Parts: sequence; structure tokens; C-alpha cells
Amino acid sequence: MEGKLQIDIVTPKEMVFTGYVDSVSLPGSKSPFEVLIGHAPLVSALDIGHIKISKDGNLDDIFATGEGFVEISNNTVSVIVEDAQSAKNDQADIINQQIEILQKELDDPEKGGRIEAISEIEMLENRLSAIGKYADKVK
Repeated sequence: MEGKLQIDIVTPKEMVFTGYVDSVSLPGSKSPFEVLIGHAPLVSALDIGHIKISKDGNLDDIFATGEGFVEISNNTVSVIVEDAQSAKNDQADIINQQIEILQKELDDPEKGGRIEAISEIEMLENRLSAIGKYADKVK
């Protein structure tokens, strides 16, 4: 589509998003950055953070994402991340319940998997942050 960026967001499990957008903001490993039409070719590592998609001059969606990579070439943005959840579809109360359960597991010295629980809590908190930003800024 002329004058738009093609973006694909993919996880190991699924294609999370594909479409044409005006711009996309990404959580680069050194610094967040924005991609507009005509961006120079680039490959970059991505940190845990938020991918913000804008269409028709408005914020359309925010994805809470895990670590990954992005390739930008010929107005195509290809994102591969560990996990990506749309703030449009997330529910804060369910995420808060999941965090509470994981925190109880961390408090129990007999349960293993502390590193996995800490990582999962970090990802859930990232999703809560995306929900808050989405609610504040979308239309």
C-alpha cells in the first residue's frame, strides 16, 4: 500500500499482527525508536517493552512484548519477539490475579522455578503497563 509501512509481528506461536500502518515505535535494546515511511534499512535487537502502532495519525494499538529482533527494509517492518500481547484484548484484573499467584510461589521456599516466576511477573507487569498506556492514549 502506497505511503504506508507493512508490519508483521510474529512470536514462536503465532502471527500476532500484520497490516499497514503510518508508524511504529519499537523498544530497541539501546534506546526506543520510531519507524516512518522511507526508514533506512536496519536490523536491531529489541528489549522487553511496548510496540506502539499508529494509523491515520492516531495510536491504534500497543503490544507488550518480550525480547526479540526487528528488520526494516523497503518500508516493511518484520518483528520477531518471544511474546506479544495486544493491550486492546488484555484484562488487567486477570493479569493482577496471575501476578499474585506467582508472587505467592516466590514466597514459598519449597517451590522451584524462581527465575521463571520472576521473568513471568516482569512480562505480566509489562502487559499491565501497556494496558494503562493504551487506555490513556487510544482515541
